[in-house]
This record gives sequence, C-alpha cells and structure tokens, in this order.
Amino acid sequence: MRNIIIIGPPASGKLTIAKVLAKEKGYFLFDNHRSIDAVSIINANQDVKPAGLCDPIRKCVLQAAVSSNTPTIFTMVYGYPIDDEIMREYTDILTSDDLPVIVQLHCTREDSRKRSQDESRSGTTKIRSADKIDRLYAQYDVESDYVSSALDVLHLNTSELSVHESVKAIVERIRQGTVEKT
Repeated sequence: MRNIIIIGPPASGKLTIAKVLAKEKGYFLFDNHRSIDAVSIINANQDVKPAGLCDPIRKCVLQAAVSSNTPTIFTMVYGYPIDDEIMREYTDILTSDDLPVIVQLHCTREDSRKRSQDESRSGTTKIRSADKIDRLYAQYDVESDYVSSALDVLHLNTSELSVHESVKAIVERIRQGTVEKT
C-alpha cells in the first residue's frame, strides 16, 4: 500500500479527510498536531526548551512506520517555498516500494476562516480563530502549489468537494497511479 502525505493550509480538511481515508483503507494516521502536542508535553514546566523538536519527532515516527511496513498517512501545513526541503525529506522517508501519494488540499481563505472556528477544533492545538488564519496567510504562502519534479501531486479543492468525494479521488489516485488536477 502506498503511503500518503496530505498537505494544505490550516482548516482545509487535512485531518478530516485523513481520518476517513485511514479508517476506510487501514492506514496509520500521523497528524502533524501529534508532534506539536508531544513537544508541548516535553516542554511543559521547563525553563529551558530545546528548539526544533517537531521535525525530529515526525521523522522518527514516520521512519518507524515505514520500518514496520505500516501504511501511513501524514498530514502537515505546507508553506511555499519554506517547506520544500522538509517535504523532500518526508517524501524520502515515506518512500517504500512506491513513491508516496502527495495530496495538496486547497480551499478559499474564507472557508479556512470559517472552519477554524468549528467546535471540533476546540481542545486541540489547531488554529481556532479567523484572525490567526489571516495572520498565517499574511506570514506564509500556504496557497501556492507544491511542485515536485519527481512526483505527481493530486490537488483537491475542498471548498468544492465533499470529504467523501475527496477520499474517493485519493483512492482513485492510488489505484490508477495518476489523476488530473481536480
């Protein structure tokens, strides 16, 4: 089974789609917030805090999943171009017999703003306010396409597609090997 990396702006539906896909197809789901939560726990009540813990934690978990032949879905916010190198590293880690499927979600900024305030996000480390969404969009380019010379990237607009339509497109991408931009 091919591993999957789902990227996109905050509140674009990464975790929602990944949960359905993981349950339907029997994948291990490693959401980027799990590493953020782990760092929060590690740093709790500490006066001195090491920087840069999220990526090593992510890499360790992803390497363990691949080593144990566990089909994996990994989600993360992608910002162009600052995340291009780390995307190459995650792709290298998640390459087993086949290259991973890269899925980039897109949605309107207004949908991201609305979704950020959804009740399902409370009690999490996810962005939960429209103002924070606006600041993130102003600080990072989360709307540009991820481009890879070695990989096809499936682009899905979650402002137009339902969760189940998105999952169906990803499953079809895995089955066929290529899918047009949707």
